[in-house]
Amino acid sequence: MTQVLLSQHQPALARVSCSGETHAIRWEGGDLVALDHDDPEGERTLAVLGGQSCTCLDVLGAWVRQREEPALLSALSRGPSDSLRTEDFRPRPSLAPAATTPPRNVVLAARLGRRMPRGGSGTFISSHPGIAVPGGAIGPPAGDPSTREEDVALLAGLGHELTHRLVATVTAALLEGPQSSKGPSHQPALEASLFGRASFAIRSWLGSPELAVELEVAAPDADPTLNWDASGLVHLALPLGWVMSVWGRDMTVVAGRFCLGVVESNGARTTLISVGSDLGSPRPLTVEIS
Repeated sequence: MTQVLLSQHQPALARVSCSGETHAIRWEGGDLVALDHDDPEGERTLAVLGGQSCTCLDVLGAWVRQREEPALLSALSRGPSDSLRTEDFRPRPSLAPAATTPPRNVVLAARLGRRMPRGGSGTFISSHPGIAVPGGAIGPPAGDPSTREEDVALLAGLGHELTHRLVATVTAALLEGPQSSKGPSHQPALEASLFGRASFAIRSWLGSPELAVELEVAAPDADPTLNWDASGLVHLALPLGWVMSVWGRDMTVVAGRFCLGVVESNGARTTLISVGSDLGSPRPLTVEIS
C-alpha cells in the first residue's frame, strides 16, 4: 500500500563515491536500488564474513534499518538551505545482514508499524485533542546511537532530491501503519515533521526567516488554508499527508506559488491548490510534463 501512495512520485537519483568509482543509487516507489551492484545482498553477506563493504551497500543497509523510524523525519533536512552536518560521523566498519532478503539489487520495505516515544519540535495547534508538540527535537529510538547517527549521515548525504523521497516514504508508512491505544503514537512525530517542513518552506518562500507561523493539523478530507492576519501571523491548516504528497514531491513552490495540496494527479498531469505571494485566495495550478 505504501508503494501505491508513492506511485505519483518521480524516481530520484543520487551519485556516491563507491570503491574508487562514482555509482548511482535510485529511489523509486519507496525502494532504494544500487544500480551498479548486481547482487548487493550477497556482497553484504560477504562483508560481514570478513570481506570489504562499500558505500552503496552501507546506504542500502542504513535504509533497511531506518526506513521504519519516525525519528528519521526530524533528522533529515527540511529543505535545500537546511543542511545536516555529517563530517564528524565515522564510517561503519561492517554491516549486519538485512532482516529480509530482497531480490537482487532492490531493498524492499521492512515490516511497517514500529512506533516511537512521544516528542517533537516546533509549536502548533493540533486538531487532535490532548496532543501538543513542545519545542525540542524528537527523541531517537532505543539502540546504538553511533549506528543511528552513521545511518542518518549516510542517508542525508544522498542529496536534497533523494532525501525528499526518503521523508515521503517514512511519512507514507507511518500514515498507513496500524495505530493502537497501547503504547506511543506516531502522531507527534508526523505533526512535528509537518510543522517543521511547512514553516521552513513558507518562511523561505516569503524571504522572512523570522515569520510567525501557526499550524493546525487538518483532517485528510478538509480543504487546506493559508491566512495572514493584521498582526503578521501566518495561519496554516494542512493535513499530515502534505509532507508526502506536496513536500515529498518537491512541489512546495511551483511557478512562484506556495502549494497547499494536490487536487488531482494522473500520470504526467498534476493539479494543485496554491496561493500567490500576496497570500490571496487559493487557486488551482496545473503542472503537466510532456
